[in-house]
Amino acid sequence: MSSGERLNTEVDVVGLCQEGKFLLVGERSGNLHLIHVTSKQTLLTNAFVQKANDENRRTYQNLVIEKDGSNEEEFLLTTEADSPSSVTWYVMTMASSHFPSVSTRLSRLLHKHRFAEAESFAIQFGLDVELVYKVKSNHILEKLALSSMDASEQTEWQQLVDDAKENLHKIQDDEFVVNYCLKAQWITYETTQEMLNYAKTRLLKKEDKTALIYSDGLKEVLRAHAKLTTFYGAFGPEKFSGSSWIEFLNNEDDLKDIFLQLKEGNLVCAQYLWLRHRKDYQNTEEVCQLRTLVNNLRELITLHRKYNCKLALSDFEKENTTTIVFRMFDKVLAPELIPSVLEKFIRVYMREHDLQEEELLLLYIEDLLNRCSSKSTSLFETAWEAKAMAVIACLSDTDLIFDAVLKIMYAAVVPWSAAVEQLVKQHLEMDHPKVKLLQESYKLMEMKKLLRGYGIREVNLLNKEIMRVVRYILKQDVPSSLEDALKVAQAFMLSDDEIYSLRIIDLIDREQGKAWRMSVAKTSVDILKILCDIQKDNLQKKDECEEMLKLFKEVASLQKLCQMLADNVPVTVPVGLNLPSMIHNLASQAATICSPDFLLDALELCKHTLMAVELSRQCQMDDCGILMKASFGTHKDPYEEWSYSDFFSEDGIVLESQMVLPVIYELISFLVPLAESKRYPLESTSLPYCSLNEGDGLVLPVINSISALLQNLQESSQWELALRFVVGSFGTCLQHSVSNFMNASLSEKLFGETALVKSRHVVMELKEKAVIFIRENATTLLHKVFNCRLVDLDLALGYCTLLPQKDVFENLWKLIDKAWQNYDKILAISLVGSELASLYREIEMGLKFRELSTDAQWGIRLGKLGISFQPVFRQHFLTKKELIKALVENIDMDTSLILEYCSTFQLDCDAVLQLFIETLLHNTNASQGQGDASMDSAKRRHPKLLAKALEMVPLLTSTKDLVISLSGILHKALSILKHLKSYRRISPPVDLEYQYMLEHVITLPSAAQTRLPFHLIFFGTAQNFWKILSTELSEESFPTLLLISKLMKFSLDTLYVSTAKHVFEKKLKPKLLKLTQAKSSTLMNKEITKITQTIESYLLSIVNPEWAVAIAISLAQDIPEGSFKMSALKFCLYLAERWLQNIPSQDEKREKAEALLKKLHIQYRRSGTEAVLIAHKLNTEEYLRVIGKPAHLIVSLYEHPSINQRIQNSSGTDYPDIHAAAKEIAEVNEINLEKVWDMLLEKWLCPSIKPGEKPSELFELQEDEALRRVQYLLLSRPIDYSSRMLFVFATSTTTTLGMHQLTFAHRTRALQCLFYLADKETIESLFKKPIEEVKSYLKCITFLASFETLNIPITYELFCNSPKEGMIKGLWKNHSHESMAVRLVTELCLEYKIYDLHLWNGLLQKLLGFNMIPYLRKVLKAISSIHSLWQVPYFSKAWQRVIQIPLLSASCPLSPDQLSDCSESLIAVLECPVSDDLDLIGVARQYIQLELPAFALACLMLMPHSEKRHWQIKNFLGSCDPQVILKQLEEHMNTGQLAGFSHQIKSLILNNIISKKEFGILAKTKYFQMLKMHVMNTNNITELVNYLANDLSLDEASVLITEYSKHCGKPVPPDAAPCEILKMFLSGL
Repeated sequence: MSSGERLNTEVDVVGLCQEGKFLLVGERSGNLHLIHVTSKQTLLTNAFVQKANDENRRTYQNLVIEKDGSNEEEFLLTTEADSPSSVTWYVMTMASSHFPSVSTRLSRLLHKHRFAEAESFAIQFGLDVELVYKVKSNHILEKLALSSMDASEQTEWQQLVDDAKENLHKIQDDEFVVNYCLKAQWITYETTQEMLNYAKTRLLKKEDKTALIYSDGLKEVLRAHAKLTTFYGAFGPEKFSGSSWIEFLNNEDDLKDIFLQLKEGNLVCAQYLWLRHRKDYQNTEEVCQLRTLVNNLRELITLHRKYNCKLALSDFEKENTTTIVFRMFDKVLAPELIPSVLEKFIRVYMREHDLQEEELLLLYIEDLLNRCSSKSTSLFETAWEAKAMAVIACLSDTDLIFDAVLKIMYAAVVPWSAAVEQLVKQHLEMDHPKVKLLQESYKLMEMKKLLRGYGIREVNLLNKEIMRVVRYILKQDVPSSLEDALKVAQAFMLSDDEIYSLRIIDLIDREQGKAWRMSVAKTSVDILKILCDIQKDNLQKKDECEEMLKLFKEVASLQKLCQMLADNVPVTVPVGLNLPSMIHNLASQAATICSPDFLLDALELCKHTLMAVELSRQCQMDDCGILMKASFGTHKDPYEEWSYSDFFSEDGIVLESQMVLPVIYELISFLVPLAESKRYPLESTSLPYCSLNEGDGLVLPVINSISALLQNLQESSQWELALRFVVGSFGTCLQHSVSNFMNASLSEKLFGETALVKSRHVVMELKEKAVIFIRENATTLLHKVFNCRLVDLDLALGYCTLLPQKDVFENLWKLIDKAWQNYDKILAISLVGSELASLYREIEMGLKFRELSTDAQWGIRLGKLGISFQPVFRQHFLTKKELIKALVENIDMDTSLILEYCSTFQLDCDAVLQLFIETLLHNTNASQGQGDASMDSAKRRHPKLLAKALEMVPLLTSTKDLVISLSGILHKALSILKHLKSYRRISPPVDLEYQYMLEHVITLPSAAQTRLPFHLIFFGTAQNFWKILSTELSEESFPTLLLISKLMKFSLDTLYVSTAKHVFEKKLKPKLLKLTQAKSSTLMNKEITKITQTIESYLLSIVNPEWAVAIAISLAQDIPEGSFKMSALKFCLYLAERWLQNIPSQDEKREKAEALLKKLHIQYRRSGTEAVLIAHKLNTEEYLRVIGKPAHLIVSLYEHPSINQRIQNSSGTDYPDIHAAAKEIAEVNEINLEKVWDMLLEKWLCPSIKPGEKPSELFELQEDEALRRVQYLLLSRPIDYSSRMLFVFATSTTTTLGMHQLTFAHRTRALQCLFYLADKETIESLFKKPIEEVKSYLKCITFLASFETLNIPITYELFCNSPKEGMIKGLWKNHSHESMAVRLVTELCLEYKIYDLHLWNGLLQKLLGFNMIPYLRKVLKAISSIHSLWQVPYFSKAWQRVIQIPLLSASCPLSPDQLSDCSESLIAVLECPVSDDLDLIGVARQYIQLELPAFALACLMLMPHSEKRHWQIKNFLGSCDPQVILKQLEEHMNTGQLAGFSHQIKSLILNNIISKKEFGILAKTKYFQMLKMHVMNTNNITELVNYLANDLSLDEASVLITEYSKHCGKPVPPDAAPCEILKMFLSGL
């Protein structure tokens, strides 16, 4: 500062002295200043005189400076006072050298450390006294650096500290004070902390007076505070010293410190240092991967050692705590061990990981069902059935138990196994709300059993059939009928009311069952009255009728009789009366003797009463003597016997008499009503013959009765009766209509047009219904007739005539197709069809039926001989010769039958006879070679067969062909002998050979061991031939066996098939199985390939292509999944395609071949897909389930967790090659992989996220799994293609994949991928810019994506050109109320290093206000390296809230997430750079409330103030349970980031126990061993030894001494007694 700036008034005089080094200035105010010219510092200021009263008057007039020889200068000041000498006395006596000597004097005093004098001198002469304080402070600083913590010097250094504090209080220069507090080597940690707090307080007080501005001093103080906390946590106060502290404070290479501690084995210290400084290195990817690996390995070790669950690291990385529990259950092989394993290991794991035990057991059952139930045809076929039951038995929550049972019920394959049945029934008996759900499922299962009990096997009933079933069940009248009917109704969601109504009606019918007899009796009485009138002249007959009339009058009083029975009045009831038959007999008698006037009515009555008799025959026997149908027919009318065949008797449901007889007699009363008035001659009252006026009131009741009766007959399957009834009743109605309409005009005049139209409409409607019913009825009856053992052909033909011509033939051919080999039925149908075709003059159709009847007749005849006619049935005549071989080989075949067969089908008789002769001759020899039951029977058959053959020779037209054939047979025999002689068999004789020897009582020759038997081969059957050759099959023997087979004309296809099977089973299959168990080798692969080619050559030689395909498929099924199975199926495809090519387009087999080929293609693709999965070790249950959906599978593969892992850790080598697998699967399934890739790229690169949905992803793309998949996906394509595509995405507005609009978020993702995939040169060549500019572009579009999400329009150019601080503050001003905007501002500030204190203060407040705690924690860690932001007022508050909010939101019992949050809060306390400002006591209280005393103690240990910390810890230890703390340390802090601090807490607890000698607290607990190890490691076992020796046992004390001695490398003698060991220890030996 210049002297001019220091002067307050005008200057009167000035002068230089001491060669211009000093300036003397006299002010008008009276002050005289001595100023050092060079430094411009004022050395002395004094007021010699007072200021003049007049402002314009000078105080000093003159300044005279005189220099003498002694180098002293004198000053003469004159004033305008009256006496100028009044001031000269002061000035004149002062030499000039006195002015510079003031500063010199002060310097000398300071140099001599005479600070008290210097302070007084400076004050006296107006010098800078603060200079004295500063010099003194620096002097103390030097002394402090030389001091030590020695107790003898404590008074000395404590005085120094006190002096320093006192001095600093006097210094006004805050900068000096701060620097001093930072640089001083304070002796203790507490002093250092105190002085840093002092410096901080000085600065904060200063800042409080002004606006919030940046302060370097405060930044450095806060940084030093953080470093001091780190030092304390890492090394403890006992290792604190001034020098070590200053060295630690000034150290910038924190990683070096960490590595040093790691090298020295101080893991606790190293971990703590890492926690405090990891914010500076958290972006180091290698550190993150290493941490993950360490954590995973630690978890694996714990799983194996503690929970007896061994998993591979690769498997473990795919699991979570839930699925690890599943794996634990999976590894329990014996279900009976599940309860013990659950108790011992699994339950412990679940509790330690805060898993919900009961819910997890239910999830495991569900997982077990999903994985296992789909693999078997029945739910409990596999061993895991018992496992599921065992897990259910471990559940205690009844809700969950029922859920588990329901899940099993839903997954179980119907019909249920006994185990499921028992399980469900057991829980159905319980009282629980979910029993209803069980009942619903159980009822559906029970329904099938219920219906089977009533003879109903069909469960899938239509709606109209359900009521019929219900009625049928109710009609059975068994005790459970009503209950069963209700079950059916409920199962098919019918109303219970309807069922109860049907039951009530049924009961009423049973109570009033005799009501129908009243109507019957009434009719009978009317008839008898007529008979009485007729029989007037015949007294005998009249008496009989009157007697019968009397009887029926009694019957007619049955309403009254019922009432009498109800009143318990005894009555006499007629017994044995068959009313329907009696009524019909009476009506018949009336018809024979009545007058002509009554004849028509009597005949009509006879007709309908006969129908009533027929109906009654179909009814059950009841109490009134109506008999079942079986009772009738013993005395039939001769006319009836002659007219109708007895072959067909319909098997219908027995009718209920009370249901049908009242209806039929009611109908009779309508059809033949009694005349109540006098009748005119020939006047008829019956419906067919009455007038229209009289019949008007009868037609509709008749129709209603007809409908009711028909419905009953249909429901009872009485179709024949229904047909007869509907034809008769419709005829009656039609006759009534026709009889009244003989003349249209006359009828119109008589009855009127309206009546005619109405009547015609009724009849036409009835006609339509009748025609439909008759045709349906006739079709049903036709099926029934043909299904009879004896078919009534005439009746069947009659039913056929009721159907349309086209329909009837179609129905007949359908019946024939379904008849299969029932030739009797086919013959009956063909005879009817032939006759029908003749009636309709269908010549071609008739010919077909006649051919069919011929085939059917031969089928019947040959079937009696045991010969199947099926192979040639309904085939062309020429194919009938294919059956000749079977005919001639039949031992009971007659020559005449053979000749008749040839004649019928126009075959060559000579060829057939010659074959017959040859067969007989062959059988003659075969009887010797094959062996019969006895020798006698063989001898008896031989001449008969020979004679039979000789008898046929004359029947031949020419014997030439026979001679040639026999010569050929002889030549064949000789050739076979030749081959057999040269062939050496490779297997011993078979059982068939031994059987032959036993039957012929001969010994097996020795040659049989090396040669094959000629007789059994040449004269034996093909079956015997293959029995012998099956043991000889091999690649080496195949050529000879092929020649023998050709000579014997046995099926070469059979030989090829058998050989292929043999080679496959004996050679190929074992090698394939071996290949699955060991690694493949080139040699083994070559051998397998060679054998496979041999088998394929056999299969290619098979003539029957269908057979070849079938065998190839059969062999392929036994090949283990893999590449060889894939090749085998490919060969099967070739054979199937070859078979299809050889089938004509019209052949029926073509459809079968096409279906097989399609099925093979599917299997080939599935097998090929599975082979790819196996080859790439991807054959997990998840992927195997979707091998039928290859496109979906490929998508799933690209979601494999290894993709994220390999992107994060490219150094891994055990990752599956997803690209290779996807390409192979696409090739096998003929999928366009490019399209799948494009779809996935669009899905993952350009996700359709709504604005504001996931804003966090914009700034955390490195955590985006979808983006990692894109990166991996593009690795499969050429880098040029991928980089170009991503470049287009990153710089365009639309995508070429789906023509979608590209947002900035999409472009950001694309560019992020490009940076991952391409190198620097590629990116620079694409953008034509340096890499740094491209990175800048990425940052810009990332921010633009956020602006886009906030709907803030801003272009790239505008963003780049805008001043960032202004843009940020503008965004903050307008959008600080939006959480996304707050985050965006935060990210912008971090990116562009905007560290405005006001802005950050607001940001921290907003982040807290929006409760963005996890993100705020990240932000705080990020800005922890920005020391200038530590002085933001809300910085420490934000840390406090980040730590406390998770604790405030938690409650006991803590969930796993809450416990994790509690751990994170404690880690935050450790990491907080301003932990001195935290309310750690408050945090500790919250931990105590959450029952986490170990965490609370950790907080107390981190308190900054020693005395307060010591007092709080002491009180806490006095009130806590050490076991609880040690348990929590073990459970929650033993691993991970808190492990090191956990060690310190454990040491504190154990040391406290040792100091208090409270060893009994841990005695007999698992922590006692921990205590023993601690005292050994700290070489402090004496007190524990005394405790063991005095309070427990001498042996235990000696054991501890022995272990400690071994630990120290001084083992005790092995034979020393416990008392000797103790004495040696106590004596110090």
